[in-house]
Amino acid sequence: MMKKCAHCASEYQNGEACPVCGCTACVDVQNGAGDQPPAPPRPQYGYNPQQQYGRAQEPARLPEADGDLSIARSNSTAALVCGVLGFIIPLAGIVLAIIAIVLGNSARKRLPAAERTVASAGFTLGIAALIYSIILLIVVLWVVGVLLLVSSSYMDPWSYGYDVPYYW
Repeated sequence: MMKKCAHCASEYQNGEACPVCGCTACVDVQNGAGDQPPAPPRPQYGYNPQQQYGRAQEPARLPEADGDLSIARSNSTAALVCGVLGFIIPLAGIVLAIIAIVLGNSARKRLPAAERTVASAGFTLGIAALIYSIILLIVVLWVVGVLLLVSSSYMDPWSYGYDVPYYW
């Protein structure tokens, strides 16, 4: 009895599986009755039958999409607070400024154009606080270095009992 493979359409003698592709969904050639129901067709990659040509398909919005906006609003407020605190607390200014930049940028991407002012203010304050904190850190390190240099040059070698000759 001849069988026909449902996938590759090759005909073969009695057997459990197709010798070409290994499929087990076979159809009898004489009467058309199959041992098993035919397998569903293989998916065609890169083809989406629901997508209409000419415009991109938007992702489905969940009913709780307003929660996404409330999270973005909270992020914009947190960015503003972190940006302000970046100026006030100098030791944690760099970390707070980076947090303000990240939160402000993510909130600006998610919020509509009419609601981006707080997020933009937090983002801008974060950049300004980062620059301020880095300049302040450089100044503090420079002052500490100068003070250490000046204090080490005032050491008198005679006070320690060393006999150091002067070369004048």
